[in-house]
Amino acid sequence: MIQRKKKYCKDCGRLTYIYAHGRCKFCDQKHRAKKPNKMSQVLDKPLSPKSRGNIPVRRRKPPTGLVNKITSFGFKSQVEWMEYQDKKYRTPEGKLYCWLTGEEIPYKKGDDMWFSVWAHVLRKSGWTYFKLHPNNCRPLLPEVHTLVDNYVPDYREAYPDIDFDRWFDLQETMKLEYEAFKKKYLL
Repeated sequence: MIQRKKKYCKDCGRLTYIYAHGRCKFCDQKHRAKKPNKMSQVLDKPLSPKSRGNIPVRRRKPPTGLVNKITSFGFKSQVEWMEYQDKKYRTPEGKLYCWLTGEEIPYKKGDDMWFSVWAHVLRKSGWTYFKLHPNNCRPLLPEVHTLVDNYVPDYREAYPDIDFDRWFDLQETMKLEYEAFKKKYLL
């Protein structure tokens, strides 16, 4: 074991064991107490209710920049995009029909299932730039939406009334449009 040597504290001048930065333990603690705490500066910001006064809330900055302006297509959020789609696909009588089966969709804005009606043609995870593209959406019954998202070839026999070919043709068209979009804006 290494023997510690006693040295002179640079604050009090006593011959003692040095704790940190050339100071004895007592002087170092006294010195640290004088320094402003970083947390005290942060606490000027609002606190989250769950934090019990300990952790400041981190606010997300809204996305900015040219890429966001290009890929948002004028929509501020996905809900705003869905409202646009609702106006686009509703008939003058106020009815909404499934794009693949032609059945009437009974949900209106404000219902819990209304969000499940809107299906992205190209998934948001793989084609991020088209997340809010006006043509990357179709109204589907929630059951059909689930079948399309989790497609297995056996579904063709089990659900003959659903036109899966129409959906996949639209996907291929949108993929070509996506590649052209990326080339045009150098993304």
